[in-house]
Amino acid sequence: MSNLKAESTTTNGFNIYPSSFVCFEDALKSDKLSIYNLLHLSSLRDRDTLPDRAEYHRRLVELMSSKLERVENSSPVGFVWTVDNQDYDSTSLMFELYFTSLSLAQKLFQSQDNYDASIHLLKQCRAMLSAWKTSELVYPSCPYVCTDEYVKNLLYVVNGSKLLKMRGKQEAVALSSAMKCSGNVSYHIPYFSDIALNHYLAARALLFQHLALKNKENLEQGDMANQSYTSAKEALETCKLVDRSKCHMDTNLDSALNKLLEEIPEYITTMQQVYYAVDTPLNSITIPASISNDKIEAR
Repeated sequence: MSNLKAESTTTNGFNIYPSSFVCFEDALKSDKLSIYNLLHLSSLRDRDTLPDRAEYHRRLVELMSSKLERVENSSPVGFVWTVDNQDYDSTSLMFELYFTSLSLAQKLFQSQDNYDASIHLLKQCRAMLSAWKTSELVYPSCPYVCTDEYVKNLLYVVNGSKLLKMRGKQEAVALSSAMKCSGNVSYHIPYFSDIALNHYLAARALLFQHLALKNKENLEQGDMANQSYTSAKEALETCKLVDRSKCHMDTNLDSALNKLLEEIPEYITTMQQVYYAVDTPLNSITIPASISNDKIEAR
């Protein structure tokens, strides 16, 4: 049966991907999946498209919830996943489910319009880590992606990306929260740290633009002009640091950043020439409260 399996279509777009053939049909019997279902499951494992990866995940969960028996005289199923060009081996179905869930969460995040589904899977990954009792048997060792700290960082990245794109009456709170989430991400995580850094910068630029403009009608009161001027300068300088190639850029975000770069320089000049505004300490500017860690499930 295993000779009928389709060739791999894996493109290895991330630093985590399956790197071996698995022939479920040669080693396992299930009361829910026929041998042809198992053959299909084997072929799905090596396909890298989002729909195929999602279908593999669904069928793997179905397999693990069924009554399983080993095929007579067969060897245990072995799974190999590559992390940062290093192979990791295990015969545990929990190992396979964890990596499948993690890689699917990453692909959903990469699609830029499935943040909620990615968050849901990452929460499941955290629960799996608590239930997985044989992680120490992974060969040659259990990789860093199998830690609560890693998954927590991904939750911060995904939540920060989602919040950055929120608009409406609570936009200032969303931007402040996007800054908090993205700013909490460790700097050394491949791929995700770069995105988090640039999402932090974009959120900070747009938030300080909002703070600069929100009290335009009351600039003559107290220290308002100085705070508006300082916020506008911070927004402009921060916006110049954003690498848009490392952001989840859409039309709205791109337009917002372009508008900032076009309009804020003139606003700064006006503040200097009309209101004689001068710099004030950044820590004197009140930033809207962000959502709590409990809300983003990254505690």
